[in-house]
Amino acid sequence: FIVIVRTDEGVFGIGEADVNPWIAKACIEAPGTHTMGRCIKDMLIGKDHKMALQPELAVSWKPLDDLTWEFKLRKDVKWHDGSPVTPDDVLFTVERIKASNLKTVAGGCRRFLLGKEFTKIDDHATHVKTEKPYPLMIENMAYFPIVSSKHATGAKTEDFNSGRATVGTGPYCFVEWVPGDRIVILENQHPSNVFAWREMCKQGGAE
Repeated sequence: FIVIVRTDEGVFGIGEADVNPWIAKACIEAPGTHTMGRCIKDMLIGKDHKMALQPELAVSWKPLDDLTWEFKLRKDVKWHDGSPVTPDDVLFTVERIKASNLKTVAGGCRRFLLGKEFTKIDDHATHVKTEKPYPLMIENMAYFPIVSSKHATGAKTEDFNSGRATVGTGPYCFVEWVPGDRIVILENQHPSNVFAWREMCKQGGAE
């Protein structure tokens, strides 16, 4: 089904913001944009209705030694265009954040990635090396959405606003955004991509 959110009444507060996940205005001046973004994009690790950490794009994770963590991606998750999610997307997202302006939301996320080196191991696994033992690794991976390297490479804010770069893995796909009027999203029909959201609704008492 299609959901049309009217923004002229400030329901999500995105009338004057952007859907670019990496700029300050999108999530700070208009926090509703972050809410809408979470309908479209996923993190490596999510949170349930009680804010407990749970698998999202990463199906499992574990420390291999004092300085190395392994994250394994779900093998059945697809981007909204049907292409598979790979460690390349994770590495692209991390490097994009590291290169972001410190005054933006992405720049703020840089502190979670400092001293961490991400490496692709195979088509579904990523290793993260740290300079010293780091017990907060799992919590850090729940702070930023993973974006498609295919669609977000070289993308600017206007590309996210038009939908060209707004391709995610979440329960809804971006269709259209008319500033000050509406944002239109379409239910994601790929069954594997709504794992966390359906479980969260179930636990929260919604169907």
